[in-house]
Amino acid sequence: MTGYHCMSTVEDLKQTLYLVKNQAEDGFRRLDGIRRQSECGKIAFLTSRLDNRRRVIARERGARALAKDKKGLDAIVVETVMVFLGSALFTKEPAEALSSGLGAADRSLQDRGETDWAVSIGDNLAVVPSSGTSLRQMWVEWTSLMAALRLLEERAKNGEAMGDLNKIIASLEETGLLRYVIRLQPIKIRP
Repeated sequence: MTGYHCMSTVEDLKQTLYLVKNQAEDGFRRLDGIRRQSECGKIAFLTSRLDNRRRVIARERGARALAKDKKGLDAIVVETVMVFLGSALFTKEPAEALSSGLGAADRSLQDRGETDWAVSIGDNLAVVPSSGTSLRQMWVEWTSLMAALRLLEERAKNGEAMGDLNKIIASLEETGLLRYVIRLQPIKIRP
């Protein structure tokens, strides 16, 4: 009887260890998934912040351009009213229709202010029109930065740790996708 009781205990222990092992592996997979999401979230957050800043500046540029030259104001007003009315008829919700109409006006202003963009990826991240870059900072073209960020996001999905902002910037530079905006300082030649 004692031998059977021992066998039962050993089998129970094996079963328990098997369950613990499976739960640990499942926990590891979940933690790895969370870690990957966290790393992707870093890149998504950075991309979102830069894009939001670009859109704010584009909207401001569009509003200034519209204030200087009223050309296009009629088109913006007509588009805004049409989107508002279409949304009001479709949704029957005045607040949603107003939001849609204002969104159309916002997009029109942003479109009017769009240009080629440059991003400083040094100590301070900054987004400016390419024509507004200064000599004191290193600037990269917007499109090349977005391509590099998409590559880093893929790497993060595949499990690569992104680290802090400094490591992300270093990784961006290592992708080889960044195209730098070169601004030369004028040289004065004296006769």
